[in-house]
Amino acid sequence: MDCDDVSLPIRIEEELEVVDKQHSDLVGCWARVIDGSNRNIGYLSPPCEWQTIRKYLLFHTPFLHSTILFRRRVVKVVGLYKPEFELSEDYEFYMRAFSMGFRGMNLSICLHMLREHDSSMVRGERWKQNRIVNLKCKLTGVFDYRFNKPRDIFFLGITPSSFLLDPKKCLPQKG
Repeated sequence: MDCDDVSLPIRIEEELEVVDKQHSDLVGCWARVIDGSNRNIGYLSPPCEWQTIRKYLLFHTPFLHSTILFRRRVVKVVGLYKPEFELSEDYEFYMRAFSMGFRGMNLSICLHMLREHDSSMVRGERWKQNRIVNLKCKLTGVFDYRFNKPRDIFFLGITPSSFLLDPKKCLPQKG
């Protein structure tokens, strides 16, 4: 979580409850996107159910990194973030975890406020570098982690088109 992001006081408690009751290995939640003056820009609502997350895993990262909570045994089995995937190390970690049979989900409630600014990872000055590493993650998913269903290959194939999109014009959904 970045130092200027904000988690609601109940976020961890809510996520822990899901880890315990629903036997999920990784849990995240939705988030409000705010600007430097705490004004609402929009919402980020990644998929919630693990089956949907797996289905679209090679389309886009399924969790908001600053909201993720996972069991210690996931790290013991999967290992740590790999430095060669800097800027997308969380995405590669999620693919590794799912390839090893772990399941994750997102709570369909905004328990986090993600601050967006010019130096943000996704829309900041390093967005092209971020997308290059994201493509590297997807290639690793297909070739090393056996994400090779036709839709996985399709999502890998359309990834280069993301370099044509200006991230400053692709704002989170309003709501």
